[in-house]
Amino acid sequence: MNGAQQGWVALLPLIGASLLAHPLLKAADFNSEEIEFFESKIRPVLAQECYECHNSRDKAKAGLVLDYREGLLKGGDLGPTIIPGKPDESILMEALRHEYDLEMPKAGVKLDPPIVADFEKWIAMGAPDPRANPPSDEELASDTGWEA
Repeated sequence: MNGAQQGWVALLPLIGASLLAHPLLKAADFNSEEIEFFESKIRPVLAQECYECHNSRDKAKAGLVLDYREGLLKGGDLGPTIIPGKPDESILMEALRHEYDLEMPKAGVKLDPPIVADFEKWIAMGAPDPRANPPSDEELASDTGWEA
């Protein structure tokens, strides 16, 4: 192993520790108000407007999965989808605001301003998201079905 490789190997424990310290990479430990905000304001919009093209089951356009926390944080081909605490630096906000060439949800239909404001608030509060695992086929169908 050369010196550069040894340097990287020495940094691995520090990198791993910093990732584990990230609040959104730990088990969901959000307060009840944060969970309620996500479940009532954010998740329904993701389910109805985003999961069809960005899910962990059968379709992840641009490599982007939005149906669980890790997929949302990882992002897709353009990089991380959100920067917790920084809505103005989050690609998701650019897409919802139709900035640049990003126009989501599909078909370029803009979401109502109060919905976009909810996403901005959610990201500003650290993007609390209790969805630790990808949904099962049944859960995804339930989230996206007509009844939802």
